[in-house]
Amino acid sequence: MPARVFVISRHLGMARTVTLWMQQAGGTVAVVGREKQTLAAAYDDPDTTVDQVDDITANEGIRALRQRIRQVDHIVYVL
Repeated sequence: MPARVFVISRHLGMARTVTLWMQQAGGTVAVVGREKQTLAAAYDDPDTTVDQVDDITANEGIRALRQRIRQVDHIVYVL
């Protein structure tokens, strides 16, 4: 079964590179950021889930995100 990967990054270019690597390895990827439209434009790919969260450090945002993205095998946090 392909890995389900969740990518968090402040830098769109670095997150996109990690996302492409994960997809080439057979994984499915969820990318989350503060500006969903910007992410959707950068990840125009049916194998990439794009979602929005205003503050990844706030418990409320994490709980809501967990409800939308049910299963994750790996979390990649890129500074």
